[in-house]
Amino acid sequence: GARPPPPPPGGSPPGDALVASATLKSIYAVFGPRSAFAGRLVAACPPLADSDIANGPELQGNVALIRRGGVPFTVKARRAAAAGAVGVVFVNSDDSSFLAEGDSGPGIRVPCVMVTRTDGEALE
Repeated sequence: GARPPPPPPGGSPPGDALVASATLKSIYAVFGPRSAFAGRLVAACPPLADSDIANGPELQGNVALIRRGGVPFTVKARRAAAAGAVGVVFVNSDDSSFLAEGDSGPGIRVPCVMVTRTDGEALE
């Protein structure tokens, strides 16, 4: 699953706070790389990423938190990547394990994982 980086020796750099660190059970999407990623988790606006992402500057260099529904996962991933996200955490609509599928994901170069609704709500 996605894991934020540990704080540097001596604590976090000025102006940057490590609020929480968690390891959650997640499932990689069938598209995008299956590599580790870390960053500040930022909820996409709109939450379903079912239209262009309005808070792109906030996602730049961070991990996008996107809810399931509305449009295919690959559309959501492409929108997050276009906004500069380094990874995507999809929040399922229930607590079942679900594999984020779609087309083969050509052009998606950010890792994407799915977490349960309960875990996703804890992240929000």
